[in-house]
Amino acid sequence: MRPADALRRHMEMGSTGSLTVERPGDSDIAIYLMQGEILAAEATDDGPQLVRRLVNGGHVSADLGQSLLARLANAAQVGDVLFGTVPDDVVMDLYGRRFRQNLVDFLLAEGDSEFASCEDIHVENVQVGHDSYELLEQLDAALARVGRLLPPATPLLLVGDEPPLSNFQIMLLESLPVDGSLDAMLDASPREPVETMLEVLALLDQGSLLLDGEENVELLQAPDEEITADHEEPDGDIELMAEPMVVDDDELMAEPMVVDDDELMAEPTVVDDISLLDQPPLDERDIAVFADNDFSRGRSGDGIFSVSRELLDTVDLSGLALLGPGESDDELLLEMEDGDEIEAAGGAVSLRFGSPPLTHEEAITKIEVTNEVLRQLAQALDDEHGSGSGQASVQLLLESSGSAFASLFAGVDASRDGALDTMRVLGNIDKRPESERRRSLNRAMRDLVERGFTLAVERVSEGRFELLLERIAGYQHRLGL
Repeated sequence: MRPADALRRHMEMGSTGSLTVERPGDSDIAIYLMQGEILAAEATDDGPQLVRRLVNGGHVSADLGQSLLARLANAAQVGDVLFGTVPDDVVMDLYGRRFRQNLVDFLLAEGDSEFASCEDIHVENVQVGHDSYELLEQLDAALARVGRLLPPATPLLLVGDEPPLSNFQIMLLESLPVDGSLDAMLDASPREPVETMLEVLALLDQGSLLLDGEENVELLQAPDEEITADHEEPDGDIELMAEPMVVDDDELMAEPMVVDDDELMAEPTVVDDISLLDQPPLDERDIAVFADNDFSRGRSGDGIFSVSRELLDTVDLSGLALLGPGESDDELLLEMEDGDEIEAAGGAVSLRFGSPPLTHEEAITKIEVTNEVLRQLAQALDDEHGSGSGQASVQLLLESSGSAFASLFAGVDASRDGALDTMRVLGNIDKRPESERRRSLNRAMRDLVERGFTLAVERVSEGRFELLLERIAGYQHRLGL
């Protein structure tokens, strides 16, 4: 059975496990299924291919790319090398594109595939949020379009760069070698092969490229219809030069219509002037909002303002007793979010616009509170579905985290009781800028717990869910949310 047919068969059966195909002389590909849904697609050369796309796209230099390839040889996961080297959103975007390319290569593979059933799926590049059947239909349609570009590929000929062209299309035209090799263009592309071939097809359709041997045929105007027997020809000769119609000069020089000047220069409608002097005087309270309420500046010859103080919309902080025991004026801080640190020159109060730095003790406390919730969640799932179900579900929650939190859980596995590796999470949060750590950790922990609750609502009974809520009551306060 062809790998593509085997994949569809296991999807219909609702299988959970991996479907692997070996490609001699090329990378092996494994498709991971969870209850019939495609969860991941990995190839043995994912690491080098991802580094190639980073170099081609200008995200890293060629020298750094060689260094990343060397590090991949000793890394347990590709993400351990890529995350922290390039922005997280770039890595997650490449992961999604690699997932689809691996699926395409699997659908094109020949030979037999081997299925291995398992209860849990532990892979790095997990992709969720798609309909597996709809995804395969989209990839089948893409393969049908690029069929004429698949090996053996015909050399490409550069015809022109007629606009409009995207930046990516311009880059493709510039990377076309002298021999017109499509393979060389695919190797130099920052995108996966099937995506690049779709763009090449667009260039072929608009005439910027030609396949060697194809002619650039222009559409000709359709020939005139032939006269059939149904058409009756008139008797006698046809007069081609009929006598032209004669028009009398008097008709051409008819008297033009005359418009009276009085009609054009009619007197316009006059609106009485509205004098401002006729309006009632404004009350001082009406214009008070426009007055300058500055009492401390403007006294050195620039003017003195005397608006009453009840109009001032200010807060005087200098006289507040905000100092604790043993604190000096220099230690007084007001914490405000989303800004840069600003110190008031010569003032008694120092304002810093940003969350306070996250200490390791605080981070460990937040992670341990989250672990308490995850342990109770895993216990409820184990009681409902059997031992190991809780650990597998928590692991799936980690691997399906959004791109904003993926780097925080990179390389983190759920233990048998559902808890996270505290030190691994702490190490990941230390890789982020100091000003982002508190907010990132708070958001990631809250997102993980909320998705865990959603899972519990769907998979445990009402009684067990109520018991779960009782056991974790107050977790938000302990998390500092």
